[in-house]
Amino acid sequence: MNPKVFVSSTIIDFEDLRGALKYYLEEYGYDVQMSEYPNFNIDSDTSAIEACIKNLINCQYFILLIGYRRGSLYKENLSVTNLEYRAAKTLIERGHPLRILSFVRKPIWLLKNDRKGLIKNFKQKSEEYSKVISETGSTIIDDPNYIFNFLQEISEGIKLPESNSPANNWIIDFNNFEDII
Repeated sequence: MNPKVFVSSTIIDFEDLRGALKYYLEEYGYDVQMSEYPNFNIDSDTSAIEACIKNLINCQYFILLIGYRRGSLYKENLSVTNLEYRAAKTLIERGHPLRILSFVRKPIWLLKNDRKGLIKNFKQKSEEYSKVISETGSTIIDDPNYIFNFLQEISEGIKLPESNSPANNWIIDFNNFEDII
């Protein structure tokens, strides 16, 4: 049986990368699960997130792509991508042999660090300015505060029962498809 890979990301801003990744991984014998393709099992009696979690349960790999868009909000004001990540995290905490591979577009990583520096400098002068900087979107990123908090959640990792150290907390920055491969 071929190993299964679940790819989690917003779809619109990763459409080309998702297609290339699916093609590449299938060439190496992986069964790639992406919600926009016909091999993704959908039950019309369940929600989109429930269908994603049902597909995720049978996977050995979870590839997370983070870019410029937060994506649609769902339960608890969390994006679908964030909910998928939390489902993967829960599976691992319960002993499921799932491996998480997290990638973030390099400009997002750089922007996160730039804004962190600006907030620190402005905080000394004005709480109001630092709040505006942390919450204001731009032509590059639609909801920086949300995306940066999501990156922080991932970097905190998963606490495994047999270890006090976090696991699965690597976040790899990328510029293009070749960086992910």
